Formats: sequence, structure tokens, C-alpha cells
Amino acid sequence: SLFVLLLVLSIPVIQAQQTYHINGEELMLETAVEGPLTLLWQKENRDYRYFLKRDNEIVELKNTKEGSADREEYKEVLRRHTFNTLPVNRVKFNLKGLSNFFVNYNNQIEPREHTPVEFRLGFYGGVDNVVYSDPELTVDGVTYLPYNELHPKLGAEFEMIDSKRLRHSAAFQMEYLMNTTNHGYTSFEISINYRFRFIKTPKFSSYVNVKLANFKTSTAEHLSSVTGGDEPVYHFTKTSTTGISSPVLFGLGAEYNTGGFGYITFGYNDIVGLNATSNKEFPLNFTLGYKFIL
Repeated sequence: SLFVLLLVLSIPVIQAQQTYHINGEELMLETAVEGPLTLLWQKENRDYRYFLKRDNEIVELKNTKEGSADREEYKEVLRRHTFNTLPVNRVKFNLKGLSNFFVNYNNQIEPREHTPVEFRLGFYGGVDNVVYSDPELTVDGVTYLPYNELHPKLGAEFEMIDSKRLRHSAAFQMEYLMNTTNHGYTSFEISINYRFRFIKTPKFSSYVNVKLANFKTSTAEHLSSVTGGDEPVYHFTKTSTTGISSPVLFGLGAEYNTGGFGYITFGYNDIVGLNATSNKEFPLNFTLGYKFIL
């Protein structure tokens, strides 16, 4: 579990780069500032390269030498692509200086307080072997989830995402887990989730999902015995629990744009839990659904 956790936590760093084709070069570039004017950069040995991206156009920012003097070609590129709306004379040719300029320009034309929020509504179904159980559902002090059995489930979610900075979002989910023939366990859960998209393209995105808090009500049915005669008498007993918790569960998700109306979604959920009780089985919690852009 520790290895999986470290892998999940490292994904945003590993996948922060994207491949771009610029003037015949295939370059892996980092995103420093994202918006109407995007700043991309790359480090080659000890040298840095910077690129300006506006819509589908990408231009390299250069500062070549002419003798001992800097030619500062990048300033003319900045003037042209910002329509000379911000002074560029004092912009330094480094990551900090360029980033400040890009942020100032983006906030000038689209103030942060007026950034539009995009809403998405999704529905999904899936299966779950209920690895992370409810400690209150116990029989003789042992957590009742003895079966590593897949339960069907249905869910809905409401997601809020910044339409200009699509890497971060918040999602509210409702899930109903159904019992099976061999395992009398059901639950209803409402959860608050944070998502970071470590891969983001116009058609496909993948993200880390962190379940931060939830309200959950569960019912487990178990076989118990009552002694008092020559032989014990067996009967089914139901145990229920309701509560609010902060499980901090990590999962992975992916979404495919179907053409502007919504996304096909896939989730591998609740892989690692930092504050949740596990029955030591390998998590099998998968969902498939569709999410509409409202």
C-alpha cells in the first residue's frame, strides 16, 4: 500500500510535462502559467528555453547575444502578443520574471474574481469489493466484511471546474452500494472530492481523485447464534451505522471528450486510504459513466 501511495502522489510531478511539435522539434515542455497567454519552458542542461502559447500558436522567446550585449528579442514578441498593453522594458528573461508578466496580462484581460466556473453533472455505475469498511459494523469485535465480493453500485456527481484553469476541480458524489446474494451489505454515501488533472488535452484528461470527507450510512447483515439449549440457534442480525468521516482516499480517473456535450468517464476509485480501515484485500472499485457539461 505504501508503494501505491507513493506512486499516486508522484503522478502529478511525473506527468507535468507535455509534448509539443514546434518548428520541426519535438519538445517536452513544462507549463509555468496557464491562461489566454500560456508560458511553457524547458531546461536543457543548464540552459533554459521559454515559449509563448496563444490559442494554437507557439513562439519561442529568445535573448541572444550580440557581442556582450543582450538582443532581447523576447520583448518584441511579448509586445506583439499582448497588443502592447503592458510595459515590457523591465521584464527579465528568467522564469520568475516571465511568469509575473504572463500572470499580470492574464489577470488584466480576465480578472481572477470573474473567472467563469464550468459545471458538470455525471452518472455512473460500477462494482466495489468494499475494501474500506465501517469500524462500527462489528461482530464480536471483528469488522464485518469477511467476503471479498464485488457489489454493484450506482452513483451521481456534480463537478465544479474553473473553465480557464482546467487542472483543478471539486466534485460532490452520491453513491448507493447494493448487497449481493452472499453478502448482505448496503451503503449510501455522500462525499466531497478534490481532483488534479495531471494529463490534460482537449480530448482526453486523467486525474488524481482525493476523497476528503463523506457522510455514510451502512447496513450489514450477519449470522449469529444464541445458545441456551442443547444446540445453538442461528439467526440473521442487522447492524447499522451512520456518520461523518475524513477517509482521505486516493483514486484515479479519466475522461474522454465526446464532442463538446460531455465526457465518457472511467474511475479506479479508493485505491489507497490514509484514514480508513482496510480489510487487507486488494481494492477493486471501478466505475464507468457519462458526464454532461451544463
